[in-house]
Amino acid sequence: MKIWLSKNSEISLREQLTRQIILAIVSGDLKSNDKLPSVREIALRHKIHANTASAAYRWLEKEGWVLLRVGSGVYVREIPRNQIDETAKMLETDLDKAILAFLLQAKNSGADNQQIKSRLNFWLNRKKSTKKIVVIEPNENLSRIFAHELGENFDLPVSIANSIKNLPKNSLAVSLADNFEATSFVKIKLNSVQQSLRIEDKPTIDDLVGIASHYETFLRWTQTILAAVGIAEENLVIRNANKIDWQNGLNSCKFIIADSLTAKKLNELKDVRIFRLISDESLEECRTAIN
Repeated sequence: MKIWLSKNSEISLREQLTRQIILAIVSGDLKSNDKLPSVREIALRHKIHANTASAAYRWLEKEGWVLLRVGSGVYVREIPRNQIDETAKMLETDLDKAILAFLLQAKNSGADNQQIKSRLNFWLNRKKSTKKIVVIEPNENLSRIFAHELGENFDLPVSIANSIKNLPKNSLAVSLADNFEATSFVKIKLNSVQQSLRIEDKPTIDDLVGIASHYETFLRWTQTILAAVGIAEENLVIRNANKIDWQNGLNSCKFIIADSLTAKKLNELKDVRIFRLISDESLEECRTAIN
């Protein structure tokens, strides 16, 4: 599920969030027992106050859309068919109201029906110049993480390549390396590990903290940062997700830090804290390049 929040909208951030989650449930993008992003994850990803995300989840729980499982997270409830059908009709009504408001505003500005229809057709049929994102990164594990994060943020196919050769037309190349002289290129900047791994609830001397990733450098980065904040090496459970039985021992940890790709395989564990490698700045550059 992709969430887009506009801070310039007349609709509150809380209502934008609840509407999009309900729409995802009604449309089938979210199904019964699907786990939603944590409050902290939504707050960090969209740069909103955690209280806003928390209030949205509380409202959705009160209205019967989601279920809060203490220590596990927020999950989609089993929604009766009649509730989904009624909500779908209401959403259609809201869309009709929005269209009517637009038409009224357009006509008040002096546009006639033919002009409105012509411009609507232009925007509805306009094709994005970028049709594909290509990750160029020789490290296979890192490239898979990049591809996963980009897939979470953009509604475009994402592929992986080792070099710039034979780059598909109308594609956006992204890489940690410098410009490959591609027509459309974004150099990836990484998130600051130190800033992103702020440990607010520092574990006790007896607690274990898990680190899991397909990318070995991620494991080293995280281990170094945790040591810097006083978490002893013997309290760390470090797992390379490329190895067999890598999940062993992680269920004994107070919390687990993982990249977004590895975190998908840890849904059953109670507290997984996702560290995304691609910075918000680079995602915004990609968004600008695509549009």
